[in-house]
Amino acid sequence: MKKQSITERFQQLAGIKPIYGNKLNENISMFTDYVSSLYDADVEEKEGFQSGIWEKEEYGDPKAYGESAGKFISLVKYLNSVGGKATLEGNPDINLELLPGGDIQWSANVALTEGKYDDVKTNVLDAINNMSPDEKQTLNPQAISKLIYNTMEETGVYLFGDQADELEAEVKLTLSGKSQGAGEELEVIGTDNRDSRHTVLSLSNGSSVEVDVIELYQNLKSNQ
Repeated sequence: MKKQSITERFQQLAGIKPIYGNKLNENISMFTDYVSSLYDADVEEKEGFQSGIWEKEEYGDPKAYGESAGKFISLVKYLNSVGGKATLEGNPDINLELLPGGDIQWSANVALTEGKYDDVKTNVLDAINNMSPDEKQTLNPQAISKLIYNTMEETGVYLFGDQADELEAEVKLTLSGKSQGAGEELEVIGTDNRDSRHTVLSLSNGSSVEVDVIELYQNLKSNQ
Protein backbone atom coordinates (compact mmCIF):
# COMPACT_ATOMS: atom_id res chain seq x y z
CA MET A 1 0.00 0.00 0.00
CA LYS A 2 1.74 3.47 0.24
CA LYS A 3 4.92 5.67 0.17
CA GLN A 4 3.58 9.21 -0.01
CA SER A 5 -0.20 9.21 0.40
CA ILE A 6 -1.50 9.57 -3.11
CA THR A 7 -4.57 11.39 -1.81
CA GLU A 8 -2.43 14.05 -0.20
CA ARG A 9 -0.33 14.33 -3.36
CA PHE A 10 -3.44 14.80 -5.49
CA GLN A 11 -4.78 17.36 -3.05
CA GLN A 12 -1.54 19.32 -3.04
CA LEU A 13 -1.27 19.35 -6.84
CA ALA A 14 -4.95 20.23 -7.20
CA GLY A 15 -4.73 23.08 -4.71
CA ILE A 16 -7.05 21.39 -2.22
CA LYS A 17 -6.52 21.62 1.53
CA PRO A 18 -5.08 18.30 2.79
CA ILE A 19 -7.32 16.07 4.85
CA TYR A 20 -4.47 15.18 7.18
CA GLY A 21 -3.97 16.91 10.48
CA ASN A 22 -6.10 18.92 12.82
CA LYS A 23 -5.53 21.52 15.52
CA LEU A 24 -4.65 18.84 18.06
CA ASN A 25 -2.22 16.87 15.92
CA GLU A 26 -1.44 19.31 13.10
CA ASN A 27 2.32 18.62 13.22
CA ILE A 28 1.88 14.88 12.64
CA SER A 29 1.48 15.75 8.95
CA MET A 30 5.24 16.33 8.87
CA PHE A 31 5.58 12.55 9.13
CA THR A 32 2.90 11.61 6.59
CA ASP A 33 5.29 10.11 4.03
CA TYR A 34 7.35 8.24 6.62
CA VAL A 35 4.43 6.86 8.63
CA SER A 36 2.61 5.86 5.45
CA SER A 37 5.66 3.95 4.19
CA LEU A 38 5.99 2.03 7.47
CA TYR A 39 2.26 1.34 7.57
CA ASP A 40 2.15 0.15 3.96
CA ALA A 41 5.01 -2.27 4.62
CA ASP A 42 3.23 -3.82 7.63
CA VAL A 43 -0.49 -3.75 6.86
CA GLU A 44 -2.04 -6.98 5.58
CA GLU A 45 -4.47 -7.30 2.68
CA LYS A 46 -7.50 -7.92 4.84
CA GLU A 47 -10.25 -5.77 6.28
CA GLY A 48 -10.74 -4.99 9.93
CA PHE A 49 -8.66 -3.83 12.88
CA GLN A 50 -4.91 -4.31 12.55
CA SER A 51 -1.99 -3.24 14.69
CA GLY A 52 1.73 -3.71 14.98
CA ILE A 53 4.86 -2.39 16.65
CA TRP A 54 7.76 -0.53 15.10
CA GLU A 55 10.71 -1.23 17.36
CA LYS A 56 13.22 1.53 18.06
CA GLU A 57 16.07 -0.98 18.12
CA GLU A 58 15.29 -1.86 14.50
CA TYR A 59 13.92 1.28 12.84
CA GLY A 60 16.11 3.65 14.81
CA ASP A 61 19.32 1.88 13.77
CA PRO A 62 21.26 4.11 11.33
CA LYS A 63 23.38 1.15 10.20
CA ALA A 64 20.26 -0.66 8.99
CA TYR A 65 18.07 2.23 7.86
CA GLY A 66 20.44 5.13 7.22
CA GLU A 67 18.69 8.52 7.12
CA SER A 68 15.32 6.89 7.80
CA ALA A 69 16.56 6.05 11.30
CA GLY A 70 16.69 9.77 11.99
CA LYS A 71 13.07 10.10 10.91
CA PHE A 72 12.07 7.39 13.35
CA ILE A 73 13.86 9.14 16.22
CA SER A 74 12.19 12.43 15.25
CA LEU A 75 8.80 10.70 15.27
CA VAL A 76 9.52 9.29 18.73
CA LYS A 77 10.41 12.77 19.98
CA TYR A 78 7.27 14.23 18.43
CA LEU A 79 5.01 11.63 20.05
CA ASN A 80 6.70 12.23 23.38
CA SER A 81 6.02 15.97 23.02
CA VAL A 82 2.26 15.47 22.46
CA GLY A 83 1.62 13.04 25.28
CA GLY A 84 2.55 9.82 23.53
CA LYS A 85 -0.38 9.53 21.12
CA ALA A 86 -1.28 10.96 17.71
CA THR A 87 -3.50 10.12 14.77
CA LEU A 88 -2.57 10.54 11.12
CA GLU A 89 -5.99 11.09 9.59
CA GLY A 90 -6.77 9.58 6.22
CA ASN A 91 -8.21 6.42 4.75
CA PRO A 92 -7.75 4.73 7.11
CA ASP A 93 -6.77 6.78 10.15
CA ILE A 94 -3.43 5.53 11.50
CA ASN A 95 -3.24 5.70 15.30
CA LEU A 96 0.21 5.91 16.88
CA GLU A 97 1.16 5.31 20.51
CA LEU A 98 4.62 5.69 22.01
CA LEU A 99 5.58 2.69 24.13
CA PRO A 100 8.19 2.44 26.90
CA GLY A 101 11.67 2.22 25.42
CA GLY A 102 10.81 4.24 22.35
CA ASP A 103 8.87 1.61 20.39
CA ILE A 104 5.80 2.80 18.48
CA GLN A 105 2.54 0.88 18.23
CA TRP A 106 0.34 1.57 15.22
CA SER A 107 -3.28 0.57 14.70
CA ALA A 108 -5.91 1.11 12.02
CA ASN A 109 -9.33 -0.12 10.88
CA VAL A 110 -8.52 -1.26 7.37
CA ALA A 111 -11.04 -1.09 4.52
CA LEU A 112 -9.72 -2.63 1.32
CA THR A 113 -10.11 -0.89 -2.03
CA GLU A 114 -9.62 -4.15 -3.92
CA GLY A 115 -12.27 -4.46 -6.62
CA LYS A 116 -13.09 -0.76 -6.39
CA TYR A 117 -10.12 0.43 -8.43
CA ASP A 118 -12.02 -0.28 -11.64
CA ASP A 119 -14.91 1.91 -10.46
CA VAL A 120 -12.63 4.90 -9.95
CA LYS A 121 -10.78 4.23 -13.19
CA THR A 122 -14.00 3.90 -15.19
CA ASN A 123 -15.40 7.15 -13.81
CA VAL A 124 -12.20 9.06 -14.51
CA LEU A 125 -11.82 7.74 -18.05
CA ASP A 126 -15.53 8.31 -18.79
CA ALA A 127 -15.15 11.92 -17.71
CA ILE A 128 -12.16 12.32 -20.03
CA ASN A 129 -13.91 10.62 -22.95
CA ASN A 130 -16.84 13.01 -22.56
CA MET A 131 -14.56 16.04 -22.88
CA SER A 132 -14.10 17.94 -26.10
CA PRO A 133 -10.65 17.93 -27.75
CA ASP A 134 -10.10 21.48 -26.51
CA GLU A 135 -10.97 20.48 -22.94
CA LYS A 136 -8.54 17.57 -23.10
CA GLN A 137 -5.78 19.94 -24.15
CA THR A 138 -6.26 21.85 -20.87
CA LEU A 139 -5.67 18.74 -18.74
CA ASN A 140 -2.28 19.59 -17.29
CA PRO A 141 -0.89 17.56 -14.32
CA GLN A 142 -2.75 19.76 -11.82
CA ALA A 143 -6.07 19.33 -13.64
CA ILE A 144 -5.54 15.56 -13.90
CA SER A 145 -4.83 15.35 -10.17
CA LYS A 146 -7.94 17.35 -9.38
CA LEU A 147 -10.08 15.14 -11.63
CA ILE A 148 -8.81 11.97 -9.97
CA TYR A 149 -9.21 13.37 -6.48
CA ASN A 150 -12.76 14.59 -7.18
CA THR A 151 -13.61 11.13 -8.50
CA MET A 152 -12.26 9.51 -5.34
CA GLU A 153 -14.34 11.92 -3.28
CA GLU A 154 -17.48 11.06 -5.27
CA THR A 155 -16.95 7.30 -5.03
CA GLY A 156 -15.69 7.34 -1.44
CA VAL A 157 -12.72 5.19 -2.49
CA TYR A 158 -9.22 6.49 -1.81
CA LEU A 159 -6.52 4.64 -3.72
CA PHE A 160 -2.99 4.29 -2.38
CA GLY A 161 0.36 2.95 -3.45
CA ASP A 162 0.64 0.98 -6.67
CA GLN A 163 -3.07 1.29 -7.49
CA ALA A 164 -2.98 5.07 -7.31
CA ASP A 165 0.28 5.33 -9.28
CA GLU A 166 -1.13 2.97 -11.90
CA LEU A 167 -4.28 5.07 -12.33
CA GLU A 168 -2.32 8.30 -12.65
CA ALA A 169 -0.03 6.76 -15.28
CA GLU A 170 -2.97 5.24 -17.15
CA VAL A 171 -4.77 8.57 -17.34
CA LYS A 172 -1.66 10.20 -18.77
CA LEU A 173 -1.28 7.42 -21.33
CA THR A 174 -4.94 7.75 -22.29
CA LEU A 175 -4.56 11.48 -22.83
CA SER A 176 -1.40 10.94 -24.85
CA GLY A 177 -3.24 8.47 -27.05
CA LYS A 178 -6.16 10.85 -27.56
CA SER A 179 -3.84 13.46 -29.03
CA GLN A 180 -2.88 11.10 -31.85
CA GLY A 181 -4.86 10.69 -35.05
CA ALA A 182 -7.29 7.80 -35.39
CA GLY A 183 -5.49 4.52 -35.87
CA GLU A 184 -2.06 5.96 -35.09
CA GLU A 185 0.10 4.27 -32.50
CA LEU A 186 2.41 6.02 -30.08
CA GLU A 187 6.08 5.11 -30.11
CA VAL A 188 8.56 5.38 -27.26
CA ILE A 189 11.41 7.55 -28.53
CA GLY A 190 13.38 7.95 -25.31
CA THR A 191 13.65 6.93 -21.67
CA ASP A 192 14.83 8.59 -18.47
CA ASN A 193 15.37 6.14 -15.61
CA ARG A 194 14.42 7.72 -12.26
CA ASP A 195 15.36 4.76 -10.06
CA SER A 196 15.58 0.96 -10.22
CA ARG A 197 11.84 0.66 -10.76
CA HIS A 198 10.51 3.85 -12.35
CA THR A 199 11.30 5.42 -15.70
CA VAL A 200 9.91 8.28 -17.79
CA LEU A 201 8.94 7.37 -21.35
CA SER A 202 9.19 10.08 -24.03
CA LEU A 203 6.44 9.48 -26.59
CA SER A 204 6.30 10.22 -30.31
CA ASN A 205 3.59 12.87 -29.86
CA GLY A 206 5.89 15.00 -27.71
CA SER A 207 4.40 13.98 -24.36
CA SER A 208 5.92 11.86 -21.62
CA VAL A 209 4.67 9.55 -18.88
CA GLU A 210 6.27 7.97 -15.82
CA VAL A 211 5.74 4.22 -15.52
CA ASP A 212 6.51 1.44 -13.09
CA VAL A 213 8.70 -0.88 -15.16
CA ILE A 214 8.09 -3.98 -13.05
CA GLU A 215 4.33 -3.46 -13.06
CA LEU A 216 4.37 -2.78 -16.82
CA TYR A 217 6.28 -6.02 -17.41
CA GLN A 218 3.84 -7.98 -15.25
CA ASN A 219 0.88 -6.51 -17.16
CA LEU A 220 2.43 -7.39 -20.50
CA LYS A 221 3.21 -10.91 -19.28
CA SER A 222 -0.36 -11.45 -18.07
CA ASN A 223 -1.79 -10.23 -21.41
CA GLN A 224 0.28 -12.63 -23.50
